[in-house]
Amino acid sequence: MAMPKNSTGSEQAYSWKSQFTFKNVTWWVLLVTAVLVVPSIAFTFTTMVHITGGSEVIIFIVSCWVCVFLGLKLMNEPRINSIMFENITISDPTKQRCSSMITMVESEISKWKKRYEKCEAIFMNLSKQPAWTYIDEVVTILSTIKVTVEQNASVNLSDVKELRKWIESAKASVIEGYLHSLEAGYGYAKAEYAQQGKNIDEAFPELGHGNIDSFIKAPLFATTYARELWNALEKEHTLISNLATAKPPFSRAA
Repeated sequence: MAMPKNSTGSEQAYSWKSQFTFKNVTWWVLLVTAVLVVPSIAFTFTTMVHITGGSEVIIFIVSCWVCVFLGLKLMNEPRINSIMFENITISDPTKQRCSSMITMVESEISKWKKRYEKCEAIFMNLSKQPAWTYIDEVVTILSTIKVTVEQNASVNLSDVKELRKWIESAKASVIEGYLHSLEAGYGYAKAEYAQQGKNIDEAFPELGHGNIDSFIKAPLFATTYARELWNALEKEHTLISNLATAKPPFSRAA
């Protein structure tokens, strides 16, 4: 089928829109600001020194160069530069703990799911409630963050927003309530096994002999570290709360 005659124009329009992102708009705003601010500061400084003639021109030029130099130095500052590129840099201690803790979270949740499958008969109709989706969500967010942390020692602002959104939702409370329900279900099953003259610890050693406590705590480990990571990022970047909740003026065209 032949392409419509105006397909090239549509593709060009789509390409232009796809480039009209928050990142690009930010840089244009910076450019316009620099064009206005640099000569304004230089003019103000020149006026203050009360020099006329050729010296005034020289001072104006020198002032412009000083402003540009200081601006470039500021943009090279990692904290400023990272925010402009929608990445949040983190310190080495936070990076190391982030990598190790998220790896542990992934491992613990994987083990928890396997243990649950072995003991699913005990929990009856509590199997895989919406809480499972919420657990998967926070693990996915943390795993995505771990990848960028290990590669660039930074966190994408979009991932930070997702982390903040998840923490501020009621999903962590849903998980906690669900785990309490599992614990109550185990208590009910244990009593029923005893009524029938059976030993639940022998039938389900994964939960017996006090292992139910560690079983309940495993998913809480993920929610607890999600909050810890947010607190660590907020401590290192005081403006991160505003950045995580702010909506960009322009987003990528659909």
